[in-house]
Amino acid sequence: MVEIPIAATGRLRQFAEAGLISLADFHVARRMAGLAGEQSEDVILACALAVRELRLGSVCLDLSTAPQLVVPTSIDDGSTAESLAVDWPEPQPWLAAVAASPAVADAQQTDRPFRLIGDLLYLDRYYCEEHSLAQRLRHRSALPASPVPPLAAAPGMTPDTSQDEAIRAAARARTSVITGGPGSGKTTVVARIIDTLSA
Repeated sequence: MVEIPIAATGRLRQFAEAGLISLADFHVARRMAGLAGEQSEDVILACALAVRELRLGSVCLDLSTAPQLVVPTSIDDGSTAESLAVDWPEPQPWLAAVAASPAVADAQQTDRPFRLIGDLLYLDRYYCEEHSLAQRLRHRSALPASPVPPLAAAPGMTPDTSQDEAIRAAARARTSVITGGPGSGKTTVVARIIDTLSA
């Protein structure tokens, strides 16, 4: 455990000292929840964990699996993280307290800093952005496919049939995702897509 100067006691302090939440997670959650009139330690903990998840690259916290969270640095080397001896809130009362919080909106409410959808706790801004993006993607997927223009050649490169197929698919679709490891040709594919669509 790490001794951290934090203005918290009880469970919140325990989670901070164990490294499951940072000072920033705690202070952001406490401030945002406090502005809405929330004082419950367990609700502030859920909010701090949601802020933590956002900081670590996820848009929400799944309250149903929260006890499986690990200290981020403990898994950097790929090894299995040790379980931490922290006092997690009881799952159902915790979910009910979060759902009833004046700091937490549901699917219909607005103007609250956090939003609970099922077991997923979001910072409201990121829920709205995710929801808006999903709507736009659904709209784009309903549009008819574009005609495929002739493929632009890759100057100085040997023709690659898998790249050609990826370029045809991307030129036909309204939204595409290109993945691959280093050196797999992602940049070349993007350049060829742009050249193909530009022509």
